[in-house]
Amino acid sequence: MHRRSSAVLGWRAGCATLAILILLLAPSRVRAQTSDEGWDAFLGALAAAGDTVRANTPEGDGPERAEGYRHLIRLVEFAEASFLDDADAAHPNVQRCPSKACKIGFDNPDQVYVGIGPISDAYTYRVYGQRGTVDFMSFQVFDNPYGGPAWLDSDALQVNADGSWELFVSPTPHAGNWLPSTASSTQLVIRLTFADWDTEVEGSVQVEVIGDAAGDPVSPLTAVDFASRARRLATTLRATPALFQQLRADLYPVNDFADPDPYAFGLAGAGLPTNVVSPAQYELAPDQALLIESADIPVRFRNIQLGNRWLESLDYASRQTSLNGTQSYLDRDGVYRFVLAHVDPGVPNWLDVAGHPRGTIFMRWNKPPGLDAPKPTARVVELAKLRSYLPADHPMVKPAERATTLEGRRRAYDRRTNPAGLELGDRAVAGTLPPRLPVLGTR
Repeated sequence: MHRRSSAVLGWRAGCATLAILILLLAPSRVRAQTSDEGWDAFLGALAAAGDTVRANTPEGDGPERAEGYRHLIRLVEFAEASFLDDADAAHPNVQRCPSKACKIGFDNPDQVYVGIGPISDAYTYRVYGQRGTVDFMSFQVFDNPYGGPAWLDSDALQVNADGSWELFVSPTPHAGNWLPSTASSTQLVIRLTFADWDTEVEGSVQVEVIGDAAGDPVSPLTAVDFASRARRLATTLRATPALFQQLRADLYPVNDFADPDPYAFGLAGAGLPTNVVSPAQYELAPDQALLIESADIPVRFRNIQLGNRWLESLDYASRQTSLNGTQSYLDRDGVYRFVLAHVDPGVPNWLDVAGHPRGTIFMRWNKPPGLDAPKPTARVVELAKLRSYLPADHPMVKPAERATTLEGRRRAYDRRTNPAGLELGDRAVAGTLPPRLPVLGTR
């Protein structure tokens, strides 16, 4: 039922969405371009993207417009890898996200994204490392900007007794862990999913090319190379903001959720195939709260996060704008109750709208039974009357307790974004860091 409803929603998105996707997925023009033409294409796309920002912020020069311009700058930095000196499929790079620029398409606050690329089906890649203690890992070969059909996760990954692992990516089958590459393959994306931010430690990831090609020097950048890459960047700048705004406007109901579905994001082939997702928008006055109720079902991983109108995650380092299943409080009736509000209402599952009276919401369930999940309910209530809508035994969270939790989030985020901070992760495993507040994660 959910897949059919998503197909209907996809039709409602209109032909413009299809045209944008064709633009994003289309190969670069065959005709050789000069570097001047590539640069001019980039500048023209940047100006057009600015027009998209202005067209989607009718309130004028406010914070949403500023965030839109910042979104464009982040997209440029997000695509920076294609302009590196060694942007060569025979010499792929390993890049980590989160970073301050890595916010696109509901980036998951519970994940570190490791991108390996560029890759090509002309080579065989050996990707290897240490497992670490993160709850869940997934590996996906991207053949479009948002995903691809070839994937493997840590539930099936063969790991050695010492915690080491290796994965081969190639056009022909390989013994052990293997993913196929095709002529459309662009990169391998590894998602490291944290359930307990306080204690889990990510492992390591490295890559090598099997064969003689890795020993060849990287060719210097040519005008044709620059022009081709600049035009791809121009396409991304023109298409991505427009596509995301159309998806948000056409497919994400206000103060309600789309039916949970693998395709509910609005893009077929986007994200991990075992994820079921449900997006929404919210609009809240200062004296209102949005009460969300979601049933507890058996899943590998679940979370809820807030985003802005550009589908970027809100600040999840210093604010509680996301919660996963480990961090969330579950009521005795088997229901998670999340509360969006401008100020702390003193409940465990408060989601801070971070000064955004309008924004977006995204819920994920990984591997739910039958790749389906019950649709969450949402209703706007008066903030002053919130307690009357909650179970009698629903806990209260004091300001000091909240401060402790927020300090823990900041500390955990710092460990993830600063590789030197991984030493603190070892201390956390040893139990020497302050424990997180029990009431926020347990009954």
